[in-house]
Amino acid sequence: MAGSWNIPLTTLTPGVHFYPLTGGEPVAGADTAAQLTVDRTVANGLNATPAVTQADIAVSLSPDGGASWYQAASAGLPGGIFTDKHGATVNSFSIGLPLPAGADRQARAQVTISGSSVAVAGTLTVS
Repeated sequence: MAGSWNIPLTTLTPGVHFYPLTGGEPVAGADTAAQLTVDRTVANGLNATPAVTQADIAVSLSPDGGASWYQAASAGLPGGIFTDKHGATVNSFSIGLPLPAGADRQARAQVTISGSSVAVAGTLTVS
């Protein structure tokens, strides 16, 4: 794959959502890392929702062309204005991971919403 694909701006209801919507994207043999980034500032996004709303984001990998999947990295993103340890507002959040070697690998993003619906946008980059 060696590139990125977008999680288009959309309002997600509570539950599990995958990107791409079905299956995964092929990961090239030379790819060694993945990074999932979510924009918190989109209209009706995480910065605009109450803290009871949460988006759990994950990078899922398949070592066998999509026959089986496992979560390789994940993080929970609370609603509301989130600040870093210096008090600055966090406008985007990323998780990254090294990719295991192998042939016939695939990757996908997973976003699980709890609480109320929230707008989400982001990218999954593999390189």
